[in-house]
Amino acid sequence: MPGPPQPPERPLLGSLGQIYVTLRAAEDYAGDERLRAEEARRELTELLLDARVRDPAAEPMQVRARSRASGIDLSATVVREGRLLVVTSAHARDAPQGRNAADPRRR
Repeated sequence: MPGPPQPPERPLLGSLGQIYVTLRAAEDYAGDERLRAEEARRELTELLLDARVRDPAAEPMQVRARSRASGIDLSATVVREGRLLVVTSAHARDAPQGRNAADPRRR
């Protein structure tokens, strides 16, 4: 007897191809994180390797990576161009610190 339906698989962006971060995406992220564009491009590439893809068949793809270690919650838009996964925009915010971090009753 089959169990309850499973949520759709959300693959890691790095498993789908080669990531290329555009200058525009790097500048967006650099402004959010107070970095220079080239630093932002390197950091984004590393963070996006482990980003979850909301719907791999969608165009453009929406991806998200959260890291408690770095304290970053990252959202990005990615389009396929041949074998490349081109990051066209990226924005970061502070990651929530644990469950129900937004609930003031839990503090």
